[in-house]
Amino acid sequence: MTATPNPPPTPASTVFMQQLALAMGENGLTPAALAEMVKSFSPRDRLEELLVTQIMVAHGEALRWLARAKEPDASFYMQGEGTAAALRFSKLMTDHMRTLEKYRARKAMAEDAGLPALAGDS
Repeated sequence: MTATPNPPPTPASTVFMQQLALAMGENGLTPAALAEMVKSFSPRDRLEELLVTQIMVAHGEALRWLARAKEPDASFYMQGEGTAAALRFSKLMTDHMRTLEKYRARKAMAEDAGLPALAGDS
């Protein structure tokens, strides 16, 4: 019996784009539109690309939970839980945006000083 080779690893950004498409696809956005939204943040490297994609996923999930909570047939319990979940995802999105800002500021300071921004940068 021969072992089948493992498939090549999926790049993290592709996985996040798939999550983003699932989270925001219910709103009728196409993958091309989602990619344009990510590009609007102007990610400068892979880490920024991942942070931006996570921001978009958190935003999409917040919108989805708000929509569920506001459905006409939603129970009182679902209204409360849906709103709470939307707030958690909104906070996550805000935290990621802050992280992106700090990362960019740290990287700019390091570049001005002629140092690598992160350990392992060359």
